[in-house]
Amino acid sequence: MTDKIGSPVLGSKPGEKKTEHLDNSLDVGDCQGNFVSGYGSFHSQNPESQNPKDYIKISFQDILKLAENPPSVDKSNAQWVLPSSTGGPGARVHQFQRENGQFHALWADLDKVEGKTFYEVITFIKTAIPGVQALVYTTKSAGLGNPKSRVIIPLEKPISGSDYVLFAKILNDKIQAQGLTPDRASERPGQFCYLPNKGGYYAFEIL
Repeated sequence: MTDKIGSPVLGSKPGEKKTEHLDNSLDVGDCQGNFVSGYGSFHSQNPESQNPKDYIKISFQDILKLAENPPSVDKSNAQWVLPSSTGGPGARVHQFQRENGQFHALWADLDKVEGKTFYEVITFIKTAIPGVQALVYTTKSAGLGNPKSRVIIPLEKPISGSDYVLFAKILNDKIQAQGLTPDRASERPGQFCYLPNKGGYYAFEIL
């Protein structure tokens, strides 16, 4: 499937008019990118951090397995993903990822969904990005009547850090146009996304 989600085509030349087309035609789970990952908000490879340690890598297949069988841990120890394959000491630095990142997925964070059901959230997402394959799962703090959720969309081809910023904004704009208010922090290229972590209420769906 191909979805026009308002993003520049990769490989267009400087000054050349870019068409608004993002191809997400892969089968879910077939994404070959290995993303940067860590545990807890203080996990950093920056040598100037208090306790520097190497990042790990995680594939989209691994994330799908987590969604099916999520851990249940305190958020301070929860695993996260930065959907770039560019790691190293600068991996969590926005400017570094903007200039050097190779992104294999987009993501969105939906915290303002009080009064809705998880399946209503799914319907909003399907309407916002029809035909686009994605993983949607509730967050650690979600509740039955407040299904805070995250969305991860694997990409067919990696995109640069600067293109990631554009793609992420377009994705959030499309979600907001359907009446959900996304957290715009996901538009920052060094921002990580917490992975499935079971709380009092947990649900997930592969679109």
